[in-house]
Amino acid sequence: MKYQQSDFEKNLKNKGAIVYPATNGPTVFLTAEFFDSQDEFAFWKSISDEDYRSREKDERREKTHTVSLDDVPGINAAAISAETEILLRAESAQQKTMVRSLLLDLKANLSATQLRRLGLHVISGLPVKEIAAIDHVTPPAVSKSLKQAKQRILTSGILTR
Repeated sequence: MKYQQSDFEKNLKNKGAIVYPATNGPTVFLTAEFFDSQDEFAFWKSISDEDYRSREKDERREKTHTVSLDDVPGINAAAISAETEILLRAESAQQKTMVRSLLLDLKANLSATQLRRLGLHVISGLPVKEIAAIDHVTPPAVSKSLKQAKQRILTSGILTR
């Protein structure tokens, strides 16, 4: 498989052109000839460089903090969510209402990462080391996240409602 340069790399490498990825063909390189002045080209080149830089950074952050359930050993991607599993275990309408309320409170008080890690640890029973491997972080980072989540739960009074 041949390595393909990202648009960010192409744009950075070509100082005399703005890389413009065409949707239905090859990449277009806009040079200073396409602009009224060199200053206008320089202005749009700097905007382009910054836009590509921030987009590449966002994509890298998303890629390093997102895991496909297909890649997680022991978890079936087609399986129901932990939230749905908890709701299915609730026997009465009153229990289901209480569980829904608890889940809403947890979502309001925890970050998405904390909530996901807490679900993997408490509901799915995954050990900290496996969660760390899934998230590509160290086990102490997961432990800290879980500890902070538990602290938030205690200080928010969720469990006393």
